[in-house]
Amino acid sequence: MYIKRIGSVFIALLLLTCSKTNSPIIQLKNDQKIGVNKRKVLIVGWDGVRTDALAVADTKTLFALTKEATFSWNVDRGPFTVSVPGWSTLLHGVWPEKHGLTENAFSGNHYADYPDLFTLAKQTRSEFVTANLSNWDQFLDITQNENISIEVDSDFQLTQQTLMLLNSQTPDLTVLHFNDPDFNGHETGFSPDNPKYIKAIQRSDAYLTQLMELVRYRENRFQEEWMVIVTTDHGGCEGHHDQQEDKKETRFIWYVIRTPNQAPLNLTAEKTNLVDILPTLFEWLNIPIKKEWNLDGKVLKRHV
Repeated sequence: MYIKRIGSVFIALLLLTCSKTNSPIIQLKNDQKIGVNKRKVLIVGWDGVRTDALAVADTKTLFALTKEATFSWNVDRGPFTVSVPGWSTLLHGVWPEKHGLTENAFSGNHYADYPDLFTLAKQTRSEFVTANLSNWDQFLDITQNENISIEVDSDFQLTQQTLMLLNSQTPDLTVLHFNDPDFNGHETGFSPDNPKYIKAIQRSDAYLTQLMELVRYRENRFQEEWMVIVTTDHGGCEGHHDQQEDKKETRFIWYVIRTPNQAPLNLTAEKTNLVDILPTLFEWLNIPIKKEWNLDGKVLKRHV
């Protein structure tokens, strides 16, 4: 398995004084560096959110972002409809036939040949500060070479820890993984008719509200410019999503890619792909896309 070696990694147990739980936050790595770039990227992953469920859920903040975003409700996430292949496709910018993963395990991965976004970004911008935060430990094994890696026990903790991090070290490229929608989908069913699943999505939107309040504050106070990407890795039917490539509710997902003062651009009529997100955020960060990376996506259009 492609698992981080703890070795020299510093492990600290932190307790959030404002947390609803006494569960520890595990800071797997933090070299205490502070972000250097005025342009930032924040990727907010909501695991397991069906597109049609968004139409039912009260997700005011997500839909408000579409007023200054490139967005689509018709995005192909590719085959092998479980989380590790899906998030690997997003964060490595290539389809499973290249990154090598078809299930929630890491054996046989081709990460060395197709590195993740942190590794690629640092080839050009070695000074960039990068961070990955999740309450699902496997998610943290999808990337390497981040400056900050934090494991939490709940989406609430994830939000609180992220708010502190963004307002202190302010990484240049941050990835978040919220797990509540997927957990509730497995427990009670992936369906727009399932109140528990819908409430989990609405909680994710409430956390997004807090994150966007901080983003807008920093843009106004420090003249930063933030690309905020909200997306998912798969949908689902009934209580699962494995081997559902033939089901639209599972395979075809969504993204919202917000940049400040952008005119909205709806790409739903064009089928776009999950692999398009990585080159799009690299363009925003002024990172040249190298041919030898052999990425599968294209830079998405933006109305500015």
